[in-house]
Amino acid sequence: MRLSSICSDAPALPYRDANGDNEAVVYRTETLLSQTAAHGIYGRGTRVWTARRVVNSSTEGQPLVVIKDYWVDTDRTREGDILYTLRSDVLTRDEKGAKTLLDHIPTVVHHGDVVISGQHDRTRSFEDIIATDSNGEHVSIDLEADINPTRVSADEGTSTHLSQTSCVWRPVRKNILFLDPKTHYRVVFHEYRQSLQDEKSLQAAFIAVRDVTRCLATLHRMSWVHRDISAGTILVVRDQSSPGQAPTLRGLLMDFELLHVGGSRQSPVLVQYGRNLEIPPPLISLPPFRYHPLNDWESLWWVSLYMIVYRVLAGTYKPGETFEEQLDVALTLFYDRGSRRSFLTVGRNELDHKLERCLHPDIRYVLDMLIRLRGALVRAYNSVENDCTEHPDPTRSRLSITSTFTRTIFAICQYLDSCRRLLIEPIPVPHWGNRC
Repeated sequence: MRLSSICSDAPALPYRDANGDNEAVVYRTETLLSQTAAHGIYGRGTRVWTARRVVNSSTEGQPLVVIKDYWVDTDRTREGDILYTLRSDVLTRDEKGAKTLLDHIPTVVHHGDVVISGQHDRTRSFEDIIATDSNGEHVSIDLEADINPTRVSADEGTSTHLSQTSCVWRPVRKNILFLDPKTHYRVVFHEYRQSLQDEKSLQAAFIAVRDVTRCLATLHRMSWVHRDISAGTILVVRDQSSPGQAPTLRGLLMDFELLHVGGSRQSPVLVQYGRNLEIPPPLISLPPFRYHPLNDWESLWWVSLYMIVYRVLAGTYKPGETFEEQLDVALTLFYDRGSRRSFLTVGRNELDHKLERCLHPDIRYVLDMLIRLRGALVRAYNSVENDCTEHPDPTRSRLSITSTFTRTIFAICQYLDSCRRLLIEPIPVPHWGNRC
């Protein structure tokens, strides 16, 4: 596997290592770790492998690393460069928070765009290869057309939802879907660890969540928002200082390709709603969605809830015992957007009572703390997003929940530390055909 950079001034063997130097590097993959949704036409087609560097035609003695292979919007800053900027930024601006942050973000070994037969591996924009007649009607697709940028550059445009580039709407006929041009990219990380969603210890899972709260607090203080927090983007690291000693646990926050500066509060701007010009905009001009710190905290709250709702304590149930009610609640919360919205309430609701009946007594305290934290999140949203014609103030967003969230997760960790070791596993799924 040969990786190359997209530097315009790169030499004949263009590959940037973590120090920004150019070199050719070859890795040999060993194990496929993940390829969830990699075959879909939408998304980034992410695949992750373990690998070792090839030196003198051999991988012997080389440390195990992780290679993340995916397709990035061509005009988007690459993840390796983002992490380099982040590290430099925290060391310059926040010496106090530097250690906290650097202990909980990945270390880039190498990164670069994929080059095949001397050409950068890129897609074409569907919009740029549509041919039209003199009346503007779409008549064919020009497969030989060159790609010309047709939208605002990601680094200059407005941040919208999870992507800076995918929500710039333009009126077109017949609702043709546009796919932004993407570039094949790979990044090599030093850390090879287990993801949170595969963790078997509830104590270890919440230690990782606790460390991510520290990481987020520092990121937000520097005006960064992560925008991609999930159980798959958090790793549980077990550092072995010396043989025979118990490993030290820490959480690691991954996937920084969507990291973005939260920005300042701005005046309302007109948004085009829908692609058909015949659809009138709303009476109130609303600004496009912009991620702010509260959104990161809410994502982490859902991750915490997932680790107790979609899990059962191993060895605490009889063979053949079903968890139908708990599974129903889990499917409702994590696969039904409408139900998920209605679940975000200040007070207790019907699903809360169902969970209290379903969950093991040792976990009910964790559920109670997360329900209380949910109420604090909702109140913070009501305060920060009370004016729908303006972007939320990122400073108010950060200050509204950070300390409450941190105290709650620390209290959960203290409680779990006082418990026996709680091993968890996914809910046993009965044979219900296509129900799940």
